[in-house]
Amino acid sequence: MPHSVYTTSDEVLRRSMKLAEELDMMLHIHLSESAGEVEQCRSLHGGRRPVGYARDMGLLNERAVLAHMVDVTDEELELVAASGAAVVHNPVSNLKLASGFARVRDMVQAGVPVSLGTDGACSNNSLDMFETMKLAAILAKGYSGDATALPAMQALKMATAEGARIFRTPGLGTLVPGAPADMIALNLDEPNLCPMFNETSHAVYASSGKDCVFTMVEGKILYDHGIYTDGLYADTAAEMRDLVEWVKGGNDS
Repeated sequence: MPHSVYTTSDEVLRRSMKLAEELDMMLHIHLSESAGEVEQCRSLHGGRRPVGYARDMGLLNERAVLAHMVDVTDEELELVAASGAAVVHNPVSNLKLASGFARVRDMVQAGVPVSLGTDGACSNNSLDMFETMKLAAILAKGYSGDATALPAMQALKMATAEGARIFRTPGLGTLVPGAPADMIALNLDEPNLCPMFNETSHAVYASSGKDCVFTMVEGKILYDHGIYTDGLYADTAAEMRDLVEWVKGGNDS
């Protein structure tokens, strides 16, 4: 999984896609995240923008999952749509890094599959998918000037079933017979969720990760009303505290 076109060489990019094909896997890469990235790519690669350069490296096909895609032209969106590649939209990261506003509605209208992501903790401290859903929906409305753009149900699907489809994991993101028993439950007694008129609207516009009181993955309960049932959280938190102290100590060891 190469990080981006500006951190890897031509050879690495080509070999990465070749390996993905050999292993029958997806290839994830950050692409056209900002205007600065576009200009850097043009200066290094004979005036080619990141999308065109990625195409020339053989990266644009149905295996490609492109993160961000903020600074793109209409022609580039058409190229991505025709290639079968998908996009992961990271609205919180785009805002914190002042990268700009991804044209999500235009992507969808062009036929590009779009899911939602958080990016890393350095550019999205909370990693809260509820926050991501809300921002994806309201940014699409504000950027387009159309209050009907990216409705709540579409944002919810982007965060669940659409992401599973893009990454070729059938059944994930849905609650149907035969699918993995992955689910969460929200506390509907919280003030921000009372009264309940529309479940989808509440999930996208009114909820946050703090409203989650139950988490199950493949039938195993991992979190239940304040208790992390597998014990991993306490161990991980302790390791992180030790790591922080090690960093503050100047990495003497």
